[in-house]
Amino acid sequence: MFECGVIVENTWRVEHCSEDFPQIMCDCPFNAPVTCDGAWNCEDIYNITSEVMAYYDTNGDGSISLEDDIE
Repeated sequence: MFECGVIVENTWRVEHCSEDFPQIMCDCPFNAPVTCDGAWNCEDIYNITSEVMAYYDTNGDGSISLEDDIE
């Protein structure tokens, strides 16, 4: 999920940011300054991934699987 978030963000940056705006690289040890409105940083992707995992991991086993109660 985390890597998917990074891929989605980099795709968004290619489509919406200037040509020289860098791709995001995660795990980054610090937050890179964001100069493109709406661009996520590594912490944003981590927080979103954590929220999605918590929402869909209904049985609390730390993974999203067929055992979770998801429609």
